[in-house]
Amino acid sequence: MSNSTYHREGTPLLQVKELKRYFTISRSRGLRTTQFILKAVDGINLSVYPGETLALVGESGCGKTTAARCILRLQRPTSGSIKLLGKDFLAMRGDELRKMRQCASQVFQDPYAALNPRLQVGSSIMEPISARGKIAPIERVAMVQQLMADVGLPADALHRYPHEFSGGQRQRIGIARAIAGQPALVILDEPTSALDVSVRAQILNLLADLQTSRNLSYLLIAHDLSVVRHAAHRVAVMYLGRIVESGSVDDVFLRAAHPYTAALLAAAPRPIPDAAKILSPPTGESPSPIDIPSGCRFHPRCPFAKDICRTEDPALVQLSTPGHETACHFPL
Repeated sequence: MSNSTYHREGTPLLQVKELKRYFTISRSRGLRTTQFILKAVDGINLSVYPGETLALVGESGCGKTTAARCILRLQRPTSGSIKLLGKDFLAMRGDELRKMRQCASQVFQDPYAALNPRLQVGSSIMEPISARGKIAPIERVAMVQQLMADVGLPADALHRYPHEFSGGQRQRIGIARAIAGQPALVILDEPTSALDVSVRAQILNLLADLQTSRNLSYLLIAHDLSVVRHAAHRVAVMYLGRIVESGSVDDVFLRAAHPYTAALLAAAPRPIPDAAKILSPPTGESPSPIDIPSGCRFHPRCPFAKDICRTEDPALVQLSTPGHETACHFPL
């Protein structure tokens, strides 16, 4: 999907501004209890446009999944705003919230844990359809059968249980369930990481076909950069709760401006053809989000860090290419 000439069109389907999610952590030492603030997500801005895929990448623990859970309102953000289809998602309550929830769904990382083992596959897929309103039983069954065909499941899967399927087939069931409510936005949380290599390309191609046929928008959470390059239009790189670089796939992969982005590319299992300014993989452990370094958060691991990096937190600024931004005092 990547294309250096890709341009966003229309009004954002999803618009996230200054999203924060903090957790209070208590630690006891004898009779003394100390509380710390863990800044899992610390003021991120994201936009997803109709028909596009935005990939959110970064090391484990950087806050990707927490951000996704806040966007779906599975967790309440500490502050910030989330607009879905132009409406304030965080302000909704009751029936309005229930209806809007149908506009966003999720495909989970683990296809084994995402399905109820006691429900037949047909019943699992039918639940989101039933939530849409009064639909005749015969129509619901027909819709389930069509969804199963669309994701490449056999017709006899309707009355079988999840344990009777392979990992790839279970992920297809999860995808069918995610799109059954006719959402506009689907969050893909590491959708291929638990699958065999031979199956990953099939699932990615299926997701691309569904995106085209149903005009879906995806927020793809991933750590596998080869998947991101194949599946995404734009990329946002996250480090310790912040976005440190964003842009089109070609801009970020071929013209990485932030040292952390370049280090992630260097750490990829397979070389990235024509990648510019490749560094060595990140060294050392990522700092704790309870004790975030002053200045640039990446400076303790950055080979180019200078005094200003240790004292001043860089803002996300526009580079020479439109849409390509980075938060670095000395872009590569």
